[in-house]
Formats: sequence, C-alpha cells, structure tokens
Amino acid sequence: MAQTMTTVGPFDGDDYEPDDDDGRLTKQHERIKVLMLDGEWRTLAEIEEVTGDPGASVSAQLRHLRKSRFGSYVVEKRARGDRVFGLFEYRLLCPLVVDGSEGVELQVQKRFTDDEVQLFRSLWLKGTESERRALEKAIQRR
Repeated sequence: MAQTMTTVGPFDGDDYEPDDDDGRLTKQHERIKVLMLDGEWRTLAEIEEVTGDPGASVSAQLRHLRKSRFGSYVVEKRARGDRVFGLFEYRLLCPLVVDGSEGVELQVQKRFTDDEVQLFRSLWLKGTESERRALEKAIQRR
C-alpha cells in the first residue's frame, strides 16, 4: 500500500505527524533562519554546531526556506575548497519582490547590515508570534 503525504500547516512529508512534529520543526526552522539571516557562508556542520540541529535537518530546513510558504528565500550553495572533496557551504539571501512593467520580478538583496541582523535576531527571539510574522513580512518586503 502506498503511503500518502500528510500536509498540515507549512510542513509535510511521509512521516510527518502535525501533533508530534509542528512545534519541533517550527523552532528548528526559526533557529536556522535567524542564524542565516546575516548572509554569511556556512557549511551544514557549522550550522549544526551553532543551532544543535542535526545536519540532515539543517539541509531540509534550508530547502524549506526556498519555498514560497516559507518566504521564498534564496539559498546559495558553493563548494568550500576543492569541489572534489564534496564540502559545500550555504548562505541565505532575502528576496525582494518588485512590481515592474513586466509583472512581478524577484530580486535579491545580498546582505543586511550588521545592525539590521542584530535587530532582526533580537526582535525574533524576544517578540510575540504576531511580531514575528510582522518582522518576517517586513524582511520579505525589503
């Protein structure tokens, strides 16, 4: 019998159970996003070291960040050192949506200033859920 994929809220997957997984995945997603908002290049292991989240989960959350329901962030990937060794690093770039004459166009802001990153982190970590949603919308509009 084929498994069906469960989708409730933003997360999904064959083994996804909303009651068991939503809280954990949401916190994991937020930790990784807040860390990566500074636009610095990091390997999966470096992200894992800072957040405490397993490398496979970090990789999954970086893929989620590309999806529209998670903000349509741009996640860049490049080899660190000689590509033959297979070590890659990633950075998060915030999308800018510009309504031009040809319709909606996606542009990318390469970096936030250090002060902006610190402000975002502070507001994200200390803010209420509605403040976090407002901050996320403001970041996406930027």
